[in-house]
Amino acid sequence: MLSLGMTYQTPHRIAVLSFIEDGGGKVEAARIFKVSRDTIYRWLRLDEIAPKPPPKMRHRKIDKDALCAHVKKYPDMFLRERAAVFGVHTSSMGHALSKIKISKKRAPLFRAKLYEKAEVFTPPAQDD
Repeated sequence: MLSLGMTYQTPHRIAVLSFIEDGGGKVEAARIFKVSRDTIYRWLRLDEIAPKPPPKMRHRKIDKDALCAHVKKYPDMFLRERAAVFGVHTSSMGHALSKIKISKKRAPLFRAKLYEKAEVFTPPAQDD
């Protein structure tokens, strides 16, 4: 259990704990080594003196380079279709695309072209 606040070097922890094991008091150790009593009690409860190593990075299913290449090759693919290709959930695919700063596809390219054509020609408004 590591605190979110200040961390102490392992030799400092060893010095405090060895002082207590040699017969020194916890309050006295806190005063001498300028460590709070709660910290000393926490260290005494720990199994190991050394701090825990940082957690390992987990393996990611979606390779960023492969995803970028896939987006360039198939720009018209829906999010759910792209997720099926990579074997992940659609939310995972959306998260991966946002990490590489690619927005999710809203409409197919041919629909976007149709919308552009529709904006060019708009029928006149009818007065009621």
